[in-house]
Amino acid sequence: LALLGSIAMRTGALVQAEQFLRQAIALGARSLDVQRELASVLHQQERLAEALSAVSILEQKIGDLQISGAKALILDKLGRNPEALREHEKLLAKHADDPRVWLGYGNSLRWAGRNDEAIAAYRRSTTIDSEYGDAWWALANIKNRVLTDGDIETMKSALEIAIDRRNIVPIHFALGRAWHDRKEYARAFGHFETGNRMRGDTINYRPEDLTAEVDEIIRLFDRDFFERRWRAAPTDQ
Repeated sequence: LALLGSIAMRTGALVQAEQFLRQAIALGARSLDVQRELASVLHQQERLAEALSAVSILEQKIGDLQISGAKALILDKLGRNPEALREHEKLLAKHADDPRVWLGYGNSLRWAGRNDEAIAAYRRSTTIDSEYGDAWWALANIKNRVLTDGDIETMKSALEIAIDRRNIVPIHFALGRAWHDRKEYARAFGHFETGNRMRGDTINYRPEDLTAEVDEIIRLFDRDFFERRWRAAPTDQ
């Protein structure tokens, strides 16, 4: 059951994943991995209060960066930003050289409206790891123009050596934003096109499949379909 829950979670079947994982726990599975996956499923369903309870329990059992980071993120989503910031600062005290921690801290600062400090945190993340695409995209996603000419050169150099698509794709998006801000629209489009194509390959997205599905829905649920059911419905007395 735990294995079925894990498979369901990875394929996006979150309701089924929760059912399998809860059944596994009810039948005696006490693995921390099972509890971690259940917490993740709850978080992905945006059942934030339940997810916070689950990760808080896990945090007491294991000193895990990912669990503590998830707790801080959930607190932010719940609007408990001061608590989230304290959690991020605890993580920074222990993991000051981890770019993921600086990214999470930057996001929390941004939610608090402290954009200048958020930018500084994102920059610290890219300084630690110049290939960390999510941090570059976080910088690019700031509404003001913050990416410098030096940032563009650093990102171009990072693309030459990066091998992980999870980094390459957001760097392309960040470069697209940087060139767009400079009105270099052809360059911007090239990076956005490449990033979207690579992202589409990663998630196995085929727009023609979605188009076919929508066309079939339109064909099946036409005016006649609804009129037949309206005529067949019992009259409300």
